[in-house]
Amino acid sequence: GTLTQFDLLIVFCTQLAVLGLLRAATGLGTGWLIVGVAIGLGLLSKGPVILVQVLPVALLGHLWVDRARLKGWVCWYGGIVAALLLGALIALAWAMPAAQAGGEAYRNAIFWGQTAERVVDSFAHKAPFYWYLPWLPVLLLPWALWPPLWRALRHIELKRSIRLLLCWAVPVLLIMS
Repeated sequence: GTLTQFDLLIVFCTQLAVLGLLRAATGLGTGWLIVGVAIGLGLLSKGPVILVQVLPVALLGHLWVDRARLKGWVCWYGGIVAALLLGALIALAWAMPAAQAGGEAYRNAIFWGQTAERVVDSFAHKAPFYWYLPWLPVLLLPWALWPPLWRALRHIELKRSIRLLLCWAVPVLLIMS
């Protein structure tokens, strides 16, 4: 986490959300509560970027979730909506009183400047869309140089865990690019 993302709080919130998704994928209803709390904390710590980290893997659940343990896709996607609503409520529970106490300038800063403008300005960077690709080997250090990983990859099937990781990493890399 410290090598690929310097903001440990957002790393923690993202990993907590994925842990919640794994619990929800096994049929445990508390998984969606964990996802919602993680989204709320992620919104408080870094803003809407938590959604970039969590929503793709949740929305692609049909590619990695064990259907035999799932209560149904309506429950899965309903759980995503419920977690998003809980996350928004957590963020608003802080933002509304803070906006009230801080005045109009602060209210505009937290509701517009730190959310919408951050998203709009993030697309205005000067780097080309493929900028992350040459950096992938560096970002994957030290694991890219770990021999047991390469030996294990020769014998690995596209199991649920690998599908989960691909559904998590590839969309985030594409979105961030």
